[in-house]
Amino acid sequence: MAVVSVKTEAGFGSGFFVSEDGLIITNRHVIRGSELQNKQVEAKFSEADGQLSQWRRSLDLEENRLVRYEQNLRNSWSSLNQTINDPNNRIDPRRLADLQASLQDKSGYAKKWRADYDARRRNFAEQRRKVEKSRQEIFQRNQKLSRQSRFSITLANGSEKSVLLYKISKQLDLALLKLNGYRTPYLQPADSKAITLGQRVFAIGSPLQLNNSVTSGVISSFRDDYVQTNAEIYPGNSGGPLITEKGDVLGVNTMKAITEKYEGLGFAIPISRVYSEFSDFFPR
Repeated sequence: MAVVSVKTEAGFGSGFFVSEDGLIITNRHVIRGSELQNKQVEAKFSEADGQLSQWRRSLDLEENRLVRYEQNLRNSWSSLNQTINDPNNRIDPRRLADLQASLQDKSGYAKKWRADYDARRRNFAEQRRKVEKSRQEIFQRNQKLSRQSRFSITLANGSEKSVLLYKISKQLDLALLKLNGYRTPYLQPADSKAITLGQRVFAIGSPLQLNNSVTSGVISSFRDDYVQTNAEIYPGNSGGPLITEKGDVLGVNTMKAITEKYEGLGFAIPISRVYSEFSDFFPR
C-alpha cells in the first residue's frame, strides 16, 4: 500500500508515495504545523491573558480593601487597649466587654478573609504558571517543528522508517519527503480529463493513528483550484490521497470546512498541482 502515516513533533498526519524511488507527498501543515491552529491557539492565549489580567486586578482591589480592613482593625484594638489601660476611663465594663467581643468577631472574620484571599491568590498564581508553561511548550514545539528535517513514517505493514524533508511549497499546503534506499509502491495520477462531478472517490489516511482508514464520497465541485468532495476528511487524514475507484490519485487531502448547518466538506489539492509544484523532482 502506498499510503503512510507521518509522525512529527506536532502529532500525526498522512502521506503517500508518488514515485518508486521513495518520494512522498504530504501537507505542509502536517510537518510545520497548521497556521490556522496556531492562530486559534494564540487567540485562546490572548483570551486567557485577558481573564488572568482581570482576575489579577480584582485580587489587587480586594487586597487593598483587606489591608485597609486589617489596619482599621489593628487601630480599633489599639484604641480599645488604650482605653482599658487608662486609669481615668469611665466606660461601663459591660460596654467594654461588648467592644471586645465585637472586635474579636471582626478579627475572626479578617482571619478567614485573609486565608480565603491567600488561597485564591495562590490559585491565580498556579493558573498563570500553567498558562505560561503551556505557552512555552507550544513555542518550543513550534521551534522544533520549524527546524525538523527528518521524520518518522509508518508503512502499511506497520514498520517504521525515517524520511528526509526535500522541499516545502511556499504557495500550497504541500511538502515533499523522501525515503532513501528503497523501491516503493506508489500511486498513479488519475486522468484529469476523465474526472467528473458525481464521480465516486475515496479519502485514505490515518485519523487517530488508524492507518489506511478509508472514507468514501463523490466529487461535488471544483472550487478555487481544489477538488471538493463529501468524503469525510478527519484530523490525521491530512496529506493522504483522494483516489478513484481504480486506485488512481486525484489529489492530496488538505482541509475540511464545517458549518453549523451542513456536513463536513473535504478538499483536496489536485495531483497535477503536486507535479507542477515539485517539477524538479519528477521526470518530464
